[in-house]
Amino acid sequence: MVKRKIFQKFSNRFPVKNSLFAKQKGVSFTELIVVLAVILIITTIVSVNYHEFRGSLALDRTANKIAQDIRKTLNLSISSPAPPVDGVVSSDFAGGYGIRFYEDENRYEALTHTGEELRYSAVEPANLEEKGIIISEVEVCTSHPVIFFFPPDPLVFIGDHSISDEDLREGPFSGSCEEMKITIALHGYEDNYREIRVNEAGFVEVLNN
Repeated sequence: MVKRKIFQKFSNRFPVKNSLFAKQKGVSFTELIVVLAVILIITTIVSVNYHEFRGSLALDRTANKIAQDIRKTLNLSISSPAPPVDGVVSSDFAGGYGIRFYEDENRYEALTHTGEELRYSAVEPANLEEKGIIISEVEVCTSHPVIFFFPPDPLVFIGDHSISDEDLREGPFSGSCEEMKITIALHGYEDNYREIRVNEAGFVEVLNN
């Protein structure tokens, strides 16, 4: 009896509204909606950023792959035996390796110059459609977006490759373009792109937008 009176006196003096003894207040429907909305907004932001990150990563990998394939064709031409020069014409000039780009078909292929342009398996082109990437533009001074490297130096030829005997002996090729620029972008997000540039010295670089 005495203990109960002491407890009641203590409780009256020190209310326990926020203690474990107090009755807990439930979460209202409005508060629940606000929390769910905040979670949804955060999830959307993270999802968009993740998609952009994956797209940029795919662009970087593909651009570096294309640049690597171009450099590989150059190295193949360096290791090839130099063909005879005197009296040959362009159609007989063997030993060159190159890459042709097809902007409309969104692909590129590796070629060897052996009397006619033939594909070869030393370079495996990237599957652009599978990665959701497009060739948005190929800038070159002619209507033929092709790069060829001919041994032994190698000689670099960009564009139309009707090569004269004098060009073969002395170089550089009179009909060669100074540079080719290949622009790749994410399908549906053309403002996110990468550029691969090749100049007449055979230098290859990848540029970010």
